Amino acid sequence: MNTQLDDNAFVAAVRTLAGDAVGFVYRADMRKMTPDGSCECKYAETREGVVRGSCLIGQALLAAGAPLAEVSALDRLSDSNADYVLPNFGLSCKVIDWAASVQSSQDAGEPWGQAVADADARYGDPLA
Repeated sequence: MNTQLDDNAFVAAVRTLAGDAVGFVYRADMRKMTPDGSCECKYAETREGVVRGSCLIGQALLAAGAPLAEVSALDRLSDSNADYVLPNFGLSCKVIDWAASVQSSQDAGEPWGQAVADADARYGDPLA
């Protein structure tokens, strides 16, 4: 069982991180290959010997209170898409759908600010 997170804290973390890096594009070399040959983000990565959050959703999980060990373990799952892993953190279905949209746009090469705007346009306020 993973640490249970608050919807408000998680969504606020996504919005803050994206707001601080509106134009940031998650690069292809930061992603991992899946068995079917597609790419998806990594929730955590090691840089300069330090393990830290990598993709927007991974960083938001950490900022909302998930332990690093739980976030980095997500990358070892055979299916690590947000819609599969986020229910383990106790987030609501609406927040999970919204976050999965953010992640999908990020993985398609959209800047973080645009990824959040796209999810907002598609799902509205996930906390409403």
